[in-house]
Amino acid sequence: MPTAFPAVLSATLSGAGFGLLAWLGLSIVLLHARADLAAALSPLQLCALIAGAALAATALPARTGPSRRARLRRAATGGALLAAAATALVLAAWPPSADRALALGLLGLLLVASALAAIACAGVGAGPEPPSALAVRLLAALAPGLGLLFWLMALLLPIGGAGGGMPSILCLLGVLLAACAAWRWQVTPGGAPPARWRLAALALMAGGPLLGWGLAALGLPASLLLACATLSLIAGAGLERRFAPAP
Repeated sequence: MPTAFPAVLSATLSGAGFGLLAWLGLSIVLLHARADLAAALSPLQLCALIAGAALAATALPARTGPSRRARLRRAATGGALLAAAATALVLAAWPPSADRALALGLLGLLLVASALAAIACAGVGAGPEPPSALAVRLLAALAPGLGLLFWLMALLLPIGGAGGGMPSILCLLGVLLAACAAWRWQVTPGGAPPARWRLAALALMAGGPLLGWGLAALGLPASLLLACATLSLIAGAGLERRFAPAP
């Protein structure tokens, strides 16, 4: 039976938020020692933290309840949100210094770990989970999360052109997501949506980013291309989730 639309919307948006936080945490880990980039990157990082935390917080109403499963999901979500809040506080209130860079590096690691844990815990159920379901859930969060980060970069940083290699990276992630979704449908009894919805989901996951990649050659604004590719990934992930077996 298809999952109710409000639950699908909450899970899809929160997954994209956790994906955004995971990619942002990774970028902070890689760039925390670059004092020359701190002033330019701080506004982008703060915006990404706020957007990621706001999207991730949509999962909280769906994770209430006394069960052990609900408590675990709620704890994972709360941990990611606390890591995002601590990172934002350091970025906004701590002047650039060696100690600040070290703190950001540690918080970036915590942000990556907690966001990935929250994505993984979203599928905690009564029984073991097949690898195909975990792969789909991770890619369904990380692909649109990276798209959101790229879109914010296009808006806030002078990246120029059609976004360089950003559309091609989203294209690769979209194709991987579509392949993993097809794998899950193949190996999960009763886990495949009707044929028309399978085609629509695959077209959104892979076709939207592929179209954005192709249109990049026309010189369209990077922010427009990345927004369209990201929305397509979110819609495809939501459609796949609507027919996925409940954990």
